[in-house]
Amino acid sequence: MNKDQFERPAAGSGEGIDSTGTTESLSRRKMLTALGVTGAAAAATGILGLTPAVSVAKSVYGEVDIQAKGVKHQLDALTESAVQVITIAELRSLTGSTYATAYYVTDHNMEGVFGLDPTDTGSADNTGTIIVSASGLRYKRGFAGPISVKWFGAKGDGANDDTSALQAAIDAAAAEGGEVFLPSGTYNIGTRYTFAAPGSMSFGYALRVPGNVTISGTTGTLLTQAITYENRRVLFYIAGSNVVFRNLSIENAYTITPGGNLSSIEFGAGDGFDASLSVPIENVMIENIVVRRSWHPVKFHFSDGSGTTANNILVRGVRSYHDPVSKSSGGINFRSTPNGRITRVTIESCQIHNPVTSAGIGLYGVHEATVTGCLSTGSGPSAAGIQLENGARAIAVTGNTCTDNINGIWADDSVDVTISGNTVVGTGNVKGIRVTHQGYADEPTKITTGIVVSGNSLRGCRIVSEPFGASPAGGFGSLTITGNVITADGSSITTAIHTTRVAQLNVVGNTVVGAGTYSLYFSTNPDDLLVVSMNMTAKASSENSVGIKVTGLASNINLVGNTFANGVDTLGGENGSRVANAGIGGPLHWQLGSTRIMAGAGLPELVRSAPPGSIYLRTDGGSTSTLFVKETGTGTEGWVAK
Repeated sequence: MNKDQFERPAAGSGEGIDSTGTTESLSRRKMLTALGVTGAAAAATGILGLTPAVSVAKSVYGEVDIQAKGVKHQLDALTESAVQVITIAELRSLTGSTYATAYYVTDHNMEGVFGLDPTDTGSADNTGTIIVSASGLRYKRGFAGPISVKWFGAKGDGANDDTSALQAAIDAAAAEGGEVFLPSGTYNIGTRYTFAAPGSMSFGYALRVPGNVTISGTTGTLLTQAITYENRRVLFYIAGSNVVFRNLSIENAYTITPGGNLSSIEFGAGDGFDASLSVPIENVMIENIVVRRSWHPVKFHFSDGSGTTANNILVRGVRSYHDPVSKSSGGINFRSTPNGRITRVTIESCQIHNPVTSAGIGLYGVHEATVTGCLSTGSGPSAAGIQLENGARAIAVTGNTCTDNINGIWADDSVDVTISGNTVVGTGNVKGIRVTHQGYADEPTKITTGIVVSGNSLRGCRIVSEPFGASPAGGFGSLTITGNVITADGSSITTAIHTTRVAQLNVVGNTVVGAGTYSLYFSTNPDDLLVVSMNMTAKASSENSVGIKVTGLASNINLVGNTFANGVDTLGGENGSRVANAGIGGPLHWQLGSTRIMAGAGLPELVRSAPPGSIYLRTDGGSTSTLFVKETGTGTEGWVAK
């Protein structure tokens, strides 16, 4: 008999029931069919109440391999009287001189067939898939598909502490690269463990996920834990690759200030995390998770400088609900210090509601990521619906909705970021899309560049680029703002698109209606390059607004083909060119520096303001009153007919 078969122990082993007769092979699937253990009703008719020697119909015999997670054997050499009905406690206590090669355990929610593995002399008893008898023999559960946490003693009644049972199930599944299943129920998590080498913050974890495992639930699967400051902890701590979380609800109860609960699903190394963790983490999927009252529903954090990396992370369908009263806070958070240690992150179809102090979705120092189809509602006073920071690079933020955030979508000290097709709704002059630079520890002179803000719809909020922080460092490279629609009521926002000292600025094809003060406002440095083209601005009603204003000394400005229905203010330096821009009810004009060529009806004197050298073409003039040249003065006087 080869090592892949359940065998009788050797003669003299002192365990089991001595049996004789014809030995025939029995597949596990056929055994379960004959025994009726696929359900409680079948189990009652096929197993319960029978004599210890269970008769199995010969019609189910045949040579079929078992493909079971954790046990890959043939149930060979079994006789019609080889399967015994027993409890787990009885199986553990066996020391007799007779034996059986397989047992059916009858403990509630733990029913199943365990077969003897005589080749294993070292595995520990975990209650669910391995039972060790008093004489040291290992009996292993035959199964296919997920491992149930109920096999390990989890109650799911909301009262008993199920931490150890869940951990045992996770470890058993990880050993085989399998799946842990949590049936419908409320699983109370009441135990806290500390990291192997904790960082400066004194918090720990409840469940450690070593890798190569799927943890899944179903409708009605809820994990809950009560948190105090003293026992603050991470619920699931990821310590390996190839991990999946799916179809779970998590609810935390606590009455402390932010920082006590920490995260529900987390990976990290360094400050406050497991400083001993040095293996890369990759291929993690977190989907269809509902979290209530968690500091972060999902968090990946590196800060120890060890070179540990994470990549290929998918977060999909996570819904997080925060509680402003108990001050739960934060959202989906990825942070890499130094930047670039977390790459290839996808966040899609998630919802983050009412975080208190940090972003709904935060990517700090992350490279190569997408955020798509998410909803973020509300945020704290210094946070955003979606926030990129600290060297974030190659990020696409597409098709999301942010409502009532202080900053809807915010990119700070970031490179090669596309913000497109999003809907941002705000009140109180908030910054719907914000691009900033401030410098940070890794790159104190960071240039924020390669930013594209395209095709977004904003209502009651603005697009802003500006320095940030008490002593901002770094600067702006290229910024493109194109095809956006900004709608306000004339009072809800001041300036719709406002940029500050951007080296290469393109503002093309935007529509702005209802800005309270300025539709477009650009503060410039002398060497800045500005292209402002094909934009349309207008008032919503009777607000006192202006279509465009340029301040500073930039001399390389091109304003081409714009329609400023609410007029034009000052236009910056003296050497730029402005061509073919129109104002409703005002003249069409071309401009080089401050010198203009204008066209319109009526006399220009005392009406059209321009510097000397400007030309006015009167559209309703006669033979000597069609061409006017501004010969003196800088105001509306000094026009001479030619």
